[in-house]
Amino acid sequence: MSAYLPTVIIPGIGQSLVKLLDAQGNEVKNAWPLSFDKERALAEIKAPLAKMMLLRRDAGFSDAVARLVGEVVDPLTMYPDGTNKHRLRAVRYDCSVADYPEDEHRRVYRMVPMEGLAQIIGEEKLFFFAYNSFGDLETLADELNAFVKNAKALTGAPRVNLMPVSLGGVLMNAYLDKYAGECDVHRVVNIVSAVGGTHVVADVLGHNVDTDAASDAAGIFGRKAAEMAEKMLKTVPAAVTEKTLHAGIDAVAAKVLLNCTVVWGSVPADRYESLEKRYLADGKRERVRKCASRMAQIHADYPAFLKKLADCGVEMYNICGYGLPLIPIVKTKNVLSDGMIDTSLASLGAYCAPSGKMFAPGYTQKNPDVKDAVSPDRKIDASTCALPDTTWFFADQEHEAIADNQKALALAVRLLSDDGFGSVNDDPEYPRFM
Repeated sequence: MSAYLPTVIIPGIGQSLVKLLDAQGNEVKNAWPLSFDKERALAEIKAPLAKMMLLRRDAGFSDAVARLVGEVVDPLTMYPDGTNKHRLRAVRYDCSVADYPEDEHRRVYRMVPMEGLAQIIGEEKLFFFAYNSFGDLETLADELNAFVKNAKALTGAPRVNLMPVSLGGVLMNAYLDKYAGECDVHRVVNIVSAVGGTHVVADVLGHNVDTDAASDAAGIFGRKAAEMAEKMLKTVPAAVTEKTLHAGIDAVAAKVLLNCTVVWGSVPADRYESLEKRYLADGKRERVRKCASRMAQIHADYPAFLKKLADCGVEMYNICGYGLPLIPIVKTKNVLSDGMIDTSLASLGAYCAPSGKMFAPGYTQKNPDVKDAVSPDRKIDASTCALPDTTWFFADQEHEAIADNQKALALAVRLLSDDGFGSVNDDPEYPRFM
């Protein structure tokens, strides 16, 4: 048996397949990603749409859209105590990727292309933790703990490495907050990870959304719906567009978002208090509030959380993207990001110029003790990061496209397979800024 430690991938929001089950435990359809009859769904709003276009006012159109959105997301419905209404099951295999069915084997690598890592450590040491992205964080943390222990047992390894991708960083926080003391984890390599949350989630929860980009929200119904919405909205009264967008958000929030601890675990620390007062202060979601508050505490003082992890032998590394504004649907426009995750949050504290801007000539990094911490394009000051020497930045990196960035993937592979490498100063091939 090789000395390489196994790696457990904790994937992002769209990378786990979740099935809706009937009362007997039989699979009904995909609950996530959403599975529904797009043609029938669009047909349901055809009449209200025609009436609205004729009268040039809402005329019940926003209500029809809200009902449709509610029907579409119904499989993911959660109760106010943070539990799922329907029986759901993530398609998860309690074995290494080497023993996956062929179709699932291909799907894993298509979503998270870590063949390079498998070639080094062996596929029998690569594991993929599928989970319900709209589940309960505490339950998922327990499931991940059992999964990690199983990976150790199967491989005989003393510890595992974790590779959280995007939303996987939220689950990683919850898991290590609860189980770091069991000393099962060696390295954590975050890939464009929401370790500090994202303003995208906070903006959606707070209805801080941009009506001008409302057609993007129609993407939930697929590309055809988004294209139709874009054409339609050019002639729809602005007031109708705004009302419809907010009605749709309300429908998703009522059924899923407000009751989901994974979602609340994605809210940045500086946005949490106002959203908590708005949605969680009435006592109806007390279990959700307690979990959300704990995640907010971690975000607010991540250095303290890192110390707790370090005391348990956990090393953390971050691979981040920057150079882009957040997606158009949200109103937070001045944040530097990879489109989905704020760079300052993914990097645990980098000081960033506003999106589209750079530091003024003569800018001096805030922490002089960190070597060469200002990016060549003068957009990032890494000296303020909680872990400045174990955090890497890729310029003009779009969130989803990290899977196509061969340099970033090679960096992740190196970190997960070479304990002699672990700093931006260790190898000129992998400098802090790329």
